[in-house]
Amino acid sequence: MKKEELKRIYRQQILERNKNPYHFEKREGATGHCLANNPICGDKFTLYLDFNHDNIRSAHFYGFGCALSKASTSILMEKIEGMPQKDVIAFCKMFLAAVRENQPIDPKDLSLETLAQMRDYQGRLDCITLSWETLLNHLLKKEMHTL
Repeated sequence: MKKEELKRIYRQQILERNKNPYHFEKREGATGHCLANNPICGDKFTLYLDFNHDNIRSAHFYGFGCALSKASTSILMEKIEGMPQKDVIAFCKMFLAAVRENQPIDPKDLSLETLAQMRDYQGRLDCITLSWETLLNHLLKKEMHTL
């Protein structure tokens, strides 16, 4: 994708999501949480998860980071609500493979497609994947403890 097209997508979709993120609030009573932190760039979000058995009933996040990191985390929180934990693990793996290895992604899912296109935007892959990797690792550890 051309640089000008990436800039247009960034302005229209990423900056808008940054201004109006999904469930951007602290949830101190959440049944689970994890910290997504990139000390190199300063992005730092706490992901708050409320579980109902093995389903993620609600997902919130709070913290600070660049527009791309915040938008990516917002999309993640919105997508995983209501999903069983095992499906969230598979979903995160699919998305990370799509952005890292150029694997296919559902072209009908515009928010994920937008993030996948942003992988080449000024070396910002870590911004896109930070919360996804953190959540995946958190859920894999949680899964291991229940075995």
